[in-house]
Amino acid sequence: MPYFTIYDADGRILRSGAAPATMLDIQAQVGEFILKEIPADDSLQYIPDTNTPVVTEKPISVVTIDKTTLTADGVDFITISNLPVDSRISVESAVNEVYLDEPLDSPTDYLTVDAPGGYNITIYAFPYLPFTATITGVIA
Repeated sequence: MPYFTIYDADGRILRSGAAPATMLDIQAQVGEFILKEIPADDSLQYIPDTNTPVVTEKPISVVTIDKTTLTADGVDFITISNLPVDSRISVESAVNEVYLDEPLDSPTDYLTVDAPGGYNITIYAFPYLPFTATITGVIA
């Protein structure tokens, strides 16, 4: 069976799989596009130019943080820089609480914590690979 990759107008790979050749054309829904005979991995790849579609590796994130340890007092903060427009930040604490912000429209954001412990930060920003970091909140 031939492979296929379905993608949207922004180049996001929505799904990839295999189907009988006679059923390839029905894999794409309204507003979606298909690349026939080409498998892809949506977590690692995208299509940068939908006019001439080529599966391409996602670039490494350009996000930076200024430190990985901060005082857990709700005042000390970490500066997160180089955020692409529409980035989403996920923060997971040791008790598995997850916080997802609305899409960001600023290249800089700040993070404070009020409880000591480890926090895993993941920043999602298409088309980049997710940025991940672990920060530690400490008692002053």
